[in-house]
Amino acid sequence: GSSSAGALRAPSTRPRARDAMAGSPQSGQFQLQPTIDEEDGATPGHAESSDSRPTLQSRRPESSDSRPSLRPRRSGSLLQRSGSNMQFMRAGSLPTEVRELRHAASMPITFDKTSDRPFCCGLWKTQQLVGLIFGVVLCTLCWAWRPIVAYDKANSMLGIASLCGSFWVFEVVPIYITALFPMVLLPLCEITSSNVVAQSYWNDTQMLFIAMYLVDIALEEVKLPEMLALKLLLKVGAVKPWTLLFGAMTVSWFLSMFINTIAVVLMITPIAMSLMNATEEVARNQGIEEGAESEASSSAASSVSAEDAQGVREVQLYSRGLLLGIAYASTAGGMATLTGSIPNRILVGLPLVAYEITWLKWFAFALPMSLVTYLLAFGVIWTRYVRHVRCMAIRVEHLESEYDAVCGDAGCRDPVLVGILHFLQILGLILYTPCIAQLFTTKYGVPLASDAVVATIPAVALFFIPSERRRGETVLTWTAVHETLDFGVLLLIGGGFAMSKGFSESGLDQVVGAGFAHATASMSALSVTILVLLLGSVGTQLFSAVGCATTLLPMLNAASLEAVVNPLRMALPGAISCSLAFMLPTATPANVIALAKSQDSSKPLQVRDFVLSGLPLNLAGIVVCSIIATFWGQVVFQSTSPFPLSSCGGTATNCVFLQIPGDVQNMDVDSQACMLLDTTSDTKCKLWNGTIVTVLDYPNAGSYVPEPEAEAPEPEPESGAAPDPVPVRLLA
Repeated sequence: GSSSAGALRAPSTRPRARDAMAGSPQSGQFQLQPTIDEEDGATPGHAESSDSRPTLQSRRPESSDSRPSLRPRRSGSLLQRSGSNMQFMRAGSLPTEVRELRHAASMPITFDKTSDRPFCCGLWKTQQLVGLIFGVVLCTLCWAWRPIVAYDKANSMLGIASLCGSFWVFEVVPIYITALFPMVLLPLCEITSSNVVAQSYWNDTQMLFIAMYLVDIALEEVKLPEMLALKLLLKVGAVKPWTLLFGAMTVSWFLSMFINTIAVVLMITPIAMSLMNATEEVARNQGIEEGAESEASSSAASSVSAEDAQGVREVQLYSRGLLLGIAYASTAGGMATLTGSIPNRILVGLPLVAYEITWLKWFAFALPMSLVTYLLAFGVIWTRYVRHVRCMAIRVEHLESEYDAVCGDAGCRDPVLVGILHFLQILGLILYTPCIAQLFTTKYGVPLASDAVVATIPAVALFFIPSERRRGETVLTWTAVHETLDFGVLLLIGGGFAMSKGFSESGLDQVVGAGFAHATASMSALSVTILVLLLGSVGTQLFSAVGCATTLLPMLNAASLEAVVNPLRMALPGAISCSLAFMLPTATPANVIALAKSQDSSKPLQVRDFVLSGLPLNLAGIVVCSIIATFWGQVVFQSTSPFPLSSCGGTATNCVFLQIPGDVQNMDVDSQACMLLDTTSDTKCKLWNGTIVTVLDYPNAGSYVPEPEAEAPEPEPESGAAPDPVPVRLLA
């Protein structure tokens, strides 16, 4: 086959019998060539590799299907190409080069190399053209028809949301560019100013992401995660199939809590594939020897016998399960921390919950769900791929050689120092709220240093520590940062925040929230959690975790305002639901990487592997996480309590907190939140039970607001003069 197919590895280094054909995969022209055993001295169908030495790391076992194929490997059949256009990606359609795969993990449609692109001079697939037409038509209808009467600007925002949502789902353009649409359209539609929108693209959340990502890059550079993974596999004795699966999934789950999921999967899957290819080669050689001893036959018959050997089939089956296990465990691990997944980062930037969610509280809330999801994933993978494996022999010597190679390249001092800085970064985030935030405050008691400051200190320190391995350089170089840092994620997070800002500024949040609140008015807290998890999980399977989070979380934010219920009641399960995505290859970045890396195996992953394994995992995860999120969320966040004072402040909500005692959601309160009905007037507001009250008839119960702009305190009233009444803060 041709060795110039994009960034894919040259097939000559990993020969497969079914690839014995010549011709360009781009042109679709090929011709069959006879596949003859190399032992007979005949030239195989593949071009000869420049390095013909057979090594366990570079040689991929031959396919179990020895029959010559009548279709080119890269172009695929019409049905397969149609599947790629419908987001049912194939392993061969994705790049394997690490740099491209980092971006393909978030944009698999854009980086699909094999599907037909008949539109716009070969730029768009059918799916992308459909997304363009669908988004433009919806946006035009909203702007022309203007179905929302109460809030005129909400019609413009609805059109923008439809356009961005369609472009995100169908990847008409790279999703990072779609995230810039609100920056252009919100000011032009007179929803808000460009200065307000621009603040969404650069704030503490983005700084926290950069600081965490810099340390992650340093960990990759010194190969600390690989060393820990190999060491753990050696410690648990990875000689049995279930112990290897358990060790690989445990390492992936744990590392994904503190390192971004994409980096973890990119580091662990090559180790797993190298081990599986070596194991398959051993099983294949054993099958050939057994076939030669049993009967005298030709070498071709021995090859067929080896392909049909039980050991080879078990290794191929186990390899697919191991890749799925790594992907699922990494997704479950990222669920546990605010910095572990993009939906969690989008959640912490929402203004209604920003004051309540801290790194430590989220970890305490999400860790049980992350652990249960990881255990469920292990059970599903063991049942489908490991339970019937009996005669697979895994050699520990290969793991030991891998470990020696990694340790020899990385040295000793650099991984230790980077590991210490990473530990200090996590410790600082844990201690921020109870300790660090209280040390640096203004005279009004407002913290001066955010958690982004705490995370940035270890990141900066990386550029002051000399490297032992690279003399004259630091442990983290700017060249490595420039090549690895995905700044597009910053735009993506900012686009989600800008959409949320547009919802609140235009009044669309009240319209959308009213519909959702009306639908869930008579539902219990557990029922609402199940509904949110179900909607988010289904949406994530179809639209990817990133697209679903940037659309769903602002809508749930708006619904909680209209219903006057605690925003955490919907936001917490909404963020969790965007991580419950296991059924399709494009649902999460971890799934995309696992699919792409399976090209190194003789039996790559298929869509049915994800569906059959992910469906029971998704269903069980929704049920279990609904129960945990409802009851444990009340313990950690008081998520089922009435609308909190902390969410009734800032410039993002039209909310006042009035001293109106009574029963609110089965709880006796002295004061409660009240949502203003008109942003231009302070006369009327709505309580949680729908009662309309006049604001000035009740005293204000205070507000949870940051430091005022004026540094000097207001002068105290003269002796004997009545103090001014506490003004009602209008948050239009």
